[in-house]
Amino acid sequence: AIAESVAMLYTQGVEIAWPNVHSAPPNVRPKLPAYPFEHGHYWFDAIDTDPTVARNRPHPLRGERVVTAELDTTVVSSVFSPVACPLLRAHRVFGVLCASGVLQLALVRAAAADAFTDDAVTEFDSIEFERPLVLSEHGSRRVRATVRRTSERSAEFEFESAELSRDTWIVHSSGTFRRRGAVDGLGDVVDLGTIRTRLDHESSGAAFYDELWKEGAHQLGEDFRLIEQIWYRSGEALALLSSLPAAHDDLERRIVEARVGEACGQILKVTLAAQPSFDPGEYVFIGQRIERSYSLADPAAGK
Repeated sequence: AIAESVAMLYTQGVEIAWPNVHSAPPNVRPKLPAYPFEHGHYWFDAIDTDPTVARNRPHPLRGERVVTAELDTTVVSSVFSPVACPLLRAHRVFGVLCASGVLQLALVRAAAADAFTDDAVTEFDSIEFERPLVLSEHGSRRVRATVRRTSERSAEFEFESAELSRDTWIVHSSGTFRRRGAVDGLGDVVDLGTIRTRLDHESSGAAFYDELWKEGAHQLGEDFRLIEQIWYRSGEALALLSSLPAAHDDLERRIVEARVGEACGQILKVTLAAQPSFDPGEYVFIGQRIERSYSLADPAAGK
């Protein structure tokens, strides 16, 4: 009570005789760290106490369009819940669920499809992953993808998340993309045989995952383990992936594209493994920036 009274007087401008205040017992000097504190907020995610609520929501990668007053802006929102989507449980860093960046881009693709009413392919440029999207085992987060058209064939995007009960949005990734014609025979311009001859390392998919994706460090679920064989050197790699069934609707297409995209990101890690200084037991590789991402064939067509 005395301390509260002193605090009230101090906030009202009264001059306090601090030596007299501090000399009154009990007077304990706490031990504090000698380094500056790191400022951060650690709010708990809202928890789905009833699992059926999460399961009955629309699929997280389907998304729903949000009405906006800006004519050149398209927003698609969803709820990311590991209970409702197995892919959200397939990527862990030091035991913590971290939504793969390809799932963020899947929702961006949904927004791009709404923003551009054509059959073109989304070709990403300059993707920046600014911060990880951490999920709790039984919690959910609101997410949204915002696409702003900058020309008839290009746009910029942001992917954000927020707690279910709060309206403070955090940007996780951003970048630009352009729309080009549907993929048709572009794979013919790539000579896989020529690439294969200059790659001097080879590994099976099983060895690749056992050596570079350690349980408790950087861990992948079965849905993200598609690599069957891989050839590589420092800075370049080529992989054979398990075949996936052809997609029959937009949701299946996004799932297939996400799984294939994740495998492509994994390939980058093995190019680091070809360098003597890389120790998978010491480092966890998290991609932060992609200069360009495009397809030479349609993965959702079973190719």
